[in-house]
Amino acid sequence: LISCRSHRPADCYHCQFAKLAVGVLSGKYSPRPSPELLEVLKNDQSDKDASKQPFQVGVPPRMFKKIVGKDHPEFSGPKQQDAMEFFQHILGVMQQKEHAHGVDPTTSFQFKLEERFECSGCHCVRYRSLKTSDLPIAIPEKRLDSEEKSDEKTSEAQMEVDNGNGSGSGSGSGSATISSSSDVKKDKKPKEKAALKLAPVTLDECLNLWSQPTLLENYSCGVCKKATTAVQQYRFSSFPEVLVMQARRFVYDQWLPRKLDVDVSIPDGFSLSSLVAKGRQAGEKESPQTANSVPAKPTPDDSIVRAIVEMGFSENAAKRAALVVKNESSAAAMNWIFANMETPDLNDPIPSEDPPSAQESGAPVPDLMVAELISMGFAQDRAEYALRQTSNNMERAVDWLFSHIDEPLPKKANNNKTEDNTAGPAAGANYELFGFVNHLGKFASSGHYVAYLKLNGKWTQFNDHKVSVALKAPREQAYMYFFRKV
Repeated sequence: LISCRSHRPADCYHCQFAKLAVGVLSGKYSPRPSPELLEVLKNDQSDKDASKQPFQVGVPPRMFKKIVGKDHPEFSGPKQQDAMEFFQHILGVMQQKEHAHGVDPTTSFQFKLEERFECSGCHCVRYRSLKTSDLPIAIPEKRLDSEEKSDEKTSEAQMEVDNGNGSGSGSGSGSATISSSSDVKKDKKPKEKAALKLAPVTLDECLNLWSQPTLLENYSCGVCKKATTAVQQYRFSSFPEVLVMQARRFVYDQWLPRKLDVDVSIPDGFSLSSLVAKGRQAGEKESPQTANSVPAKPTPDDSIVRAIVEMGFSENAAKRAALVVKNESSAAAMNWIFANMETPDLNDPIPSEDPPSAQESGAPVPDLMVAELISMGFAQDRAEYALRQTSNNMERAVDWLFSHIDEPLPKKANNNKTEDNTAGPAAGANYELFGFVNHLGKFASSGHYVAYLKLNGKWTQFNDHKVSVALKAPREQAYMYFFRKV
């Protein structure tokens, strides 16, 4: 704070981050309530003023939040925000702001995954290394017996309404469907389904679901020389000091967003040793390491595009949605559109092919752009290469540099160099839970987040500015989990 040379500390990332750190770590701004105040509150149980309740007052990071959310379409305003997306955004901001100083405070969260492809035709394999900072896991949906019976009754009642026998306004078969389609055209925004109560599951079941092989369409095999299918599977090549795990509680059901109300049994500690990557095995035939040995770029399915356009959406939005969901189905494409209605380029044309880079077209790299990237802490050769790869687009070049921050620049003499897929030892795969974040509410678009942190063996609750010992820590309903390596 003292050494910062900024003339506007209120708009300085480093000033606001340092101020937050001092406020949280020093203890000066979180004094315990006085005995006199506790006695008054004890005798006045009718006082509902939250500011007078006997809890530890925390430090509200309003100015810090303003800095990290500046100019962001989601985080710069008071809109309902996703905790996981905000966490990822903060990590990205920290990387950008600290890169010029040669440090990366987010390395504790980073780890690598081994992505394995096996061609369904020739059974040749292809390995790829992916760097990430969080692990999203799907939750198995196992219906309770009572829910299944309830669904059957609801379906029967809906059929009566659709056939004109119920109390609905439809006068004949199909009228309810037509009315619903018309509503979608007008509003283009679905109503939400309430949270569905499901049978409890375990963390092991979630991890088993994540690690299962999945079928990948439109895989371009370097041996078969054509688009085919492949089996895709993930394993851990390395393990982070802090593992951030996201329980994917928000899903789409018949185009409508829904929250999964399911208890996930989370142990105090667990091991990922069974999910360690092993690299290429004896007897496996490796696919040629060419640019074509990756999933081919698909084209939008015409039937999916037509179905979405008939509902009142633009052709560009329909094509974009079909590509994003890999032509899975019109329902999946509609789910994506509903979840991304406010995306600025939703209706923009999709280029038929990527434009040639500055390197391919022979365009020079502007010296001013190179100098600006160097001032941000990037080496000259990396700055020039990034600009060439992005057709001298400064914003895209910065994104490229941060997304390829640890990757060496390619060398023409080493085009056929093979990847090192050797995994590390299983040691370091053991973790213990020390924090989690809960989403309170039955709907995906509204609710409230409460964080829990284990301090000195006790769970502490962080609820806005209220900090108190948690009498109950509902980890089974958490949306985000934080595990520490042991």
